[in-house]
Amino acid sequence: METSRLIIERVAEEDFENLIKIDTCSAVRKYLGGPLDYNSAYVRAAILVKVSPDLFWVLRDHNRQFTGTISLKKHHDSDEMEISYQLMPDAWGKGFATEALEKVIKHVHENLNIMTILAETQAKNLRSVNLLRKLGFREIRKLERFGEPLYKIKISYPLGIGYISNFMRPIKKKLRFLIMT
Repeated sequence: METSRLIIERVAEEDFENLIKIDTCSAVRKYLGGPLDYNSAYVRAAILVKVSPDLFWVLRDHNRQFTGTISLKKHHDSDEMEISYQLMPDAWGKGFATEALEKVIKHVHENLNIMTILAETQAKNLRSVNLLRKLGFREIRKLERFGEPLYKIKISYPLGIGYISNFMRPIKKKLRFLIMT
């Protein structure tokens, strides 16, 4: 998969060191329970590189520079799928997460017929909360994990994704006006 600025592909041997780096980075893992210790990150990276799961992708810019990861897996509390993402700090604030998430969400909906996707994010992680809301995710429950308040949020098709919702907003306003008159 590709966006205008990113390549989204399955994990490869060349990603091994970067997977360790992203999982041990305290800035990246600040809202994910903290950084993994080196041995845990090493084992996780080795498994990912060896297995190369279908629903685990690495993000690269068009210079093939590692930018982050996105994964989709069965949520631990339900049968629905949960999306997770991590970006290297130098990729923050550039819209890469928005681009990648839109592409992956569209891909799994159209090609895998996944109609609902969950995400969990700490309430303090305002960038992530705002990003997911912009993409059409809506809060379904407040939880606590890692000793912190957390949002469990969901996007459902057909009208869930942010750009569709944004497109529909003026139409909904006009419909409300017509109904009221």
